[in-house]
Amino acid sequence: MEGSVNLAAEDTPLIVDVRTAEEFVMGAYPGAVNIPLDDLEFRIEELGDKDRDVTLYCASGARSSYGQRILESSGFRNITNGSGVRVFRCLFNIRRSAPRQTGFQINERVSLLNFL
Repeated sequence: MEGSVNLAAEDTPLIVDVRTAEEFVMGAYPGAVNIPLDDLEFRIEELGDKDRDVTLYCASGARSSYGQRILESSGFRNITNGSGVRVFRCLFNIRRSAPRQTGFQINERVSLLNFL
């Protein structure tokens, strides 16, 4: 398939951007792979082992949540919904303005704050 990425041979954690290709080229988490949600069920074999750690993200968290359900129903066991870049932009703005006063903690595995 043209444009597909063969990641199946790897076993490192994977970050998958399930936004459209157009959204992906506008900016993405470094090292993320773009598999649009509409293509995900047809490209599952590219993700490799079903025990692999996979984090999905999108713009708002809705598509990544749906993608998580698709992968879990296909037998994947270590899927995380990394939420959306809009959420992280909001948190980044809060953190940037008052990092010590907010007191919130962010899971490093799914945090996009280093990117934004």
